[in-house]
Amino acid sequence: MADRLAERLRAALDGVTAPDLWSEATSPGRPDRPEPRPTIGRRVIVSVVSFALFVGAVGLVVIGRFPKEGPTPASPTAISSTLRIHDGSLLCTATTDPTLSPGQSIPLTVTITNEGSSAAHVPSFSGADATVKDANGTVLWDSGMARGMALGPGPDLGMDLEAGASHAYDLSGFVRASWGGTLSVIPTCDGKALPPLVTDVESPGATPTADDALARALATTSGIFDRCQPSADGIPVTGELTPPDGADLPTLPASCVAHVHLYEGFATVELAAVSPPSDGGIDIPTYWFEMTPGPRGANGQTMRWDLAVTPQAVTTVQGPVSQQSIARGFRTVSYRLSKDGQWHHVDDMCGNTGSAGESIAFFEPCSG
Repeated sequence: MADRLAERLRAALDGVTAPDLWSEATSPGRPDRPEPRPTIGRRVIVSVVSFALFVGAVGLVVIGRFPKEGPTPASPTAISSTLRIHDGSLLCTATTDPTLSPGQSIPLTVTITNEGSSAAHVPSFSGADATVKDANGTVLWDSGMARGMALGPGPDLGMDLEAGASHAYDLSGFVRASWGGTLSVIPTCDGKALPPLVTDVESPGATPTADDALARALATTSGIFDRCQPSADGIPVTGELTPPDGADLPTLPASCVAHVHLYEGFATVELAAVSPPSDGGIDIPTYWFEMTPGPRGANGQTMRWDLAVTPQAVTTVQGPVSQQSIARGFRTVSYRLSKDGQWHHVDDMCGNTGSAGESIAFFEPCSG
């Protein structure tokens, strides 16, 4: 599966036409300055640089569903679990909070302590991951899958830990709490699972109705869904996506859908759109890199945006994230939403055939 993903990423970044996987994504379930047509050599350079930048961006994206500002320390009443590895000489200790707020980045730290009498090699960050399960044991999020499927295992960048020394892996922000009830956070250390850390997502007040939660979520999307407003019944609608900053760009014809999940005291809203519009249902995978782009040789996009709605606030827990295909002779105008709620123009290029990541894109003809 990793090989198939690598092929898809290469297709989106090195100028190879994107694969025709549109049916899988839509099955049930300024005055412009003239731009000279890029030469082959220039296209190769742009593709290589774009790939390097994209891999760096993916490394940031897949660790968490939304970028974190910094370590989120566990509270003084943190809960912990332990596991011994390397014949018992290394002690792994994982800590998190016993209660979480809806939409909060889950604080999680895995610390390795060398209790042996000599130095020992400890694994790199890639050896520490976490899975979140609900009370029924259903996997809700797997950071190892998200990171590993996107980038592969990578090289061993571990270190030698002196006797008596410790090293901490900060996994805070690997995912936000977007589920209610009791959750089991299961960290790994050197690829081995620690005992679950059982935490509860607290109720912040009265549970909103599905319609109210959806309306409040849509109100935070900067007008992107103003002309393509889905209802809380999960049935797709057809309309147009519009740029978040009101830019004079062509709107994006799309099918839009919302899935609202109610929990005690809050709701989560999954907004999704596919362009061109779908004739059937819209099936959006959990992990953004599993999304398929638009149809081959045409402008298209698959996007997802998850939000937590409480009586006090609306918080983005993932997104917007997307995969795009780009028709020859067009360029993408992409926008990324920062944690302060501001939109930033992140891309404006000709010559690519596809892109992906934490952004939403619009398309316009290349000038010149």
